[in-house]
Amino acid sequence: MNKVLLISGSNRDCYSYKILKEIQKNINDAKIIKLKDYNIELCRGCLFCDKNAKCIIDDDLFKVINQILENDIIVFAIPNYFGGMSGFFKNFIDRLHYMYKRSTLKDKKIIFIYVGALEDDSITMEEMTKSTHNIEKYLELSVINRYSFSSRKELDMKKIKNIISFLKS
Repeated sequence: MNKVLLISGSNRDCYSYKILKEIQKNINDAKIIKLKDYNIELCRGCLFCDKNAKCIIDDDLFKVINQILENDIIVFAIPNYFGGMSGFFKNFIDRLHYMYKRSTLKDKKIIFIYVGALEDDSITMEEMTKSTHNIEKYLELSVINRYSFSSRKELDMKKIKNIISFLKS
């Protein structure tokens, strides 16, 4: 069975985290990490990473990266803020710049879970797919599925069960 890492890209323990907890209950050995629990500083834009294949900032980024590298499937739960990913999650992505052109994550299977406050979660899906497009392209992510949820509604257990079934297949 594939090893699954569930990553909450929210700075709160709300809807995104609740979805991941439901998934974790049903996937053996799936681990949740919350980016908010790590000290990940802002990218300085110094481009040290272009020549050195690592970031110059000494913080918790590599604690997260090491966990990503140890797993086969990475599930990112990302809130939609103003039609795009939260700044909190974007900061994490910006810090992955050293992976650009190095194909470090190419073999990882990625699932995106998008969470928005609109009643119509298809709008969230459209906005967030556009928002993550270049991340997928430049980091060469292998996105195997995407799901979107409306935080204005109760947890959609049917959709969560679909995610669990997909992960188990």
